[in-house]
Formats: sequence, C-alpha cells, structure tokens
Amino acid sequence: MSSGMLLALSQWGPTADWLMAAAIAAGAFLLLVLLRLLVRQRYSGLRETERIEFAELSLGVLPRTAGVFFVAVSAYLGLRFIELPVRASSVVNAAISIDVF
Repeated sequence: MSSGMLLALSQWGPTADWLMAAAIAAGAFLLLVLLRLLVRQRYSGLRETERIEFAELSLGVLPRTAGVFFVAVSAYLGLRFIELPVRASSVVNAAISIDVF
C-alpha cells in the first residue's frame, strides 16, 4: 500500500481497521477454499494407486473439512488485526480452540 492510501485509511479510524479485518478474513477464506479444491484434485489421483502413502492419509483430511471450519479460521485471522477488549479476545480464542478440536 502506498503511504497516501495508508494516510487516507487512518482518517477512517476504527472503520478502516474493521474493513481491513474483513478483507483479511475474506482473503483467508478464499485461499482455504482454493487450497481445498487443489487438494481434492491431487488427492483423487493418489487414491487411484493401490499403495497407501503417508501423503494420502494427511491429504485425505482437507477435502472433507467443513466450510464452517474455514469460516471460523478466517474470522479468527481477521480479528487478530483488530485490537479487541480482553474479554472479547478471550471469547474469540476460546471459540477457535473449540472449533479446532
């Protein structure tokens, strides 16, 4: 980003922070969905072999990952760029911990 654009964003105050967090979350979600598509394509080729490889086991998890997990991870990544109150930060950390495990 250019310094002029950063200066313009700084005049927006907290709104710019939330817009940046939303952009980061959307980008992370898009990246995760694209990664899942690529892994599905690659994994389908690995399944055709008779021998089970380590990559097959680890790559078999991502294609079956639910979209809700991607939304939670994306939201978490976006919220990391916003300074939240301690209580809200604790809730976000607890929520992502529950979602991951």
